[in-house]
Amino acid sequence: ADQQHGNEENSQMEIFHLSAAKAILKVLRRLDTVAYERGLTHALIHSKTKEDRTNLVNWMGLSRLPADIQLTDDIEMNDEENSKEAPMSISLPPRVALEHAESKIRLDAIPVLLAEAKDERNTEVDGGGETILQSFLRRFLVDDDANVALASAEALEDLLSFANSHSVNAIDSVELGEGSLEGLLKWASSTNLDEITRFGLVVHACRFASRAAKALFTSKQNQMTLLRLLEALGAFMSNKEAQIAEEAAKGIIFAWDRPAETRRDESIAVAKSLLISDEKILREYRRAFRKNDSSEIYIRRQLVGVLLDAFATHLSSSNVFNEEAIEYCIWLVDAFSDNLRSCADTQLISECLLGTAEYLASTPENIVPVFSRLASADKIVFKNAFAPYIEAVCKNVKDKKGYKVSPAAVVMEALLALDNRDQIENVASVARDLTTTDQIGSFYSFIPTIALTCHSNENVRGLAVDLLCSFSSTLSGN
Repeated sequence: ADQQHGNEENSQMEIFHLSAAKAILKVLRRLDTVAYERGLTHALIHSKTKEDRTNLVNWMGLSRLPADIQLTDDIEMNDEENSKEAPMSISLPPRVALEHAESKIRLDAIPVLLAEAKDERNTEVDGGGETILQSFLRRFLVDDDANVALASAEALEDLLSFANSHSVNAIDSVELGEGSLEGLLKWASSTNLDEITRFGLVVHACRFASRAAKALFTSKQNQMTLLRLLEALGAFMSNKEAQIAEEAAKGIIFAWDRPAETRRDESIAVAKSLLISDEKILREYRRAFRKNDSSEIYIRRQLVGVLLDAFATHLSSSNVFNEEAIEYCIWLVDAFSDNLRSCADTQLISECLLGTAEYLASTPENIVPVFSRLASADKIVFKNAFAPYIEAVCKNVKDKKGYKVSPAAVVMEALLALDNRDQIENVASVARDLTTTDQIGSFYSFIPTIALTCHSNENVRGLAVDLLCSFSSTLSGN
């Protein structure tokens, strides 16, 4: 009996507290509507769980408004004694509706908020610290209903254009940039959406990224965010969907503040040339690529493919372009050695590297270090992509007087500088090919190969013996 009495007292106390809370909210709404709306929005946004949010929505009566009532109508709270069955009925301000548990109400709130935001009086940050622009961006990123996310993105795009044309303070460029990157990664990888919706979300993310990149170019601030935006846009130029690839290319052109191209192929060609046009940005790309543990490694892989194609197509006499092209090829192999055996991948690397052969041959001090790094590749990748390049470099080396140096002598110098068995085996295969019909080259290679027979690794000594046998065959055959 005592326990039952205690439960009844607790229940009565709970009812009293709820009634008092409703009375306070009713008074607050009449005294300061803005504070009232802000408080509701804050409570909904910061609900710890979906269940908490649903309970709050039900208690406040937000989920049972009549269908014919507009979001901005002024509806008085019903007194509890007049409506014991229905929960408290209140007006549903657009900012509150955007956080509603029901997607239909969130969707209906977006055009109302958009119209409100275009009023000059509503373009600044409100007391709650979030502008309507920021609210749309957040909904674009976190809403579990793709239709609401897409509608938010469309409203945000509309509002950004409006803010720009009316010289109104819009969203922070870094915030927009970080949001666009998050949106690209999220929506591009979504597999449970219809293609039209997913396409729309990715396209809007590309547009937000280009707007943010252009603003950061102009302000020259937060270059790391700018770099990541250019990486993402460049990567999506290789997207299998032509329209997304074109949108990404247009985004790069927009970021560089260049005139838009009318044809898709022209847009992509111009965008590729822009991506490799800035020496400082090129070096920053390479520096960022060293972070192989990045969650955006997939984007960087796609970007490297775009850049290699750009280098192969637009490779100029600039030493910087040649150096960067070599670095990208080596990084691509280092980072993706286990998944880089397709003909398309190795062909692209080979074409790009062959364009730098004359440059490397003209800088003898760089030959051995580069060959050493190339020799660490998987045997299949080395054979298909790197071996032809090493041969091309060796055949173009000249001495100080301008006379060609024996290709075999060049490759043997690199071979003697190696210590790893796999590296030696890779480069030895090139030496074998270069000396197959070259008697002079075999003669020059004989003594260095004898030196390898004294190597501490037994396998290397065996390779040296095999190489000597091939040299002997060439010499005896001639």
